[in-house]
Amino acid sequence: MENIKQILLIALIRRVESLYSSSAYYALVIRMGEIRDKIVLSGSKKSDSISALFDSASTYGSIDDQLTNELGLYRTGKKMKYRIADGSIMEGEIVMGMVKIKGCEFPTLLASRANNGEKLVIGHLTMQTMGIQLDPQNETYTVRCNIPRL
Repeated sequence: MENIKQILLIALIRRVESLYSSSAYYALVIRMGEIRDKIVLSGSKKSDSISALFDSASTYGSIDDQLTNELGLYRTGKKMKYRIADGSIMEGEIVMGMVKIKGCEFPTLLASRANNGEKLVIGHLTMQTMGIQLDPQNETYTVRCNIPRL
């Protein structure tokens, strides 16, 4: 009987580990509480107020390619592969723009990509740089406006 318990426990641990390393976990986390807000994104052509999704499961942010062109975000010419929540691997050009969130303004790197339903996603590197703390239960956030170190 003890061996059966050990086998079941090991199977359960392996299942939990696989869940945490899979896209199903990230989809679960994102559905806990979506945080969206209007932010200002600026490029060489113009600035615009855009609804953004704050996604702590994304390392980098991403932006719709059409919006990249409209704002005139700086195109680096370098491409980056990345994995999205469903596990698919995508590729997008790295672009740079100025993001202003609750009065705090910083440069940010984004992956420019075809529209996937979200025009703009803010990833955790931008959030960490700006001192953004998410509160998923209340679907809100705070900004400390960190001064970056060089």
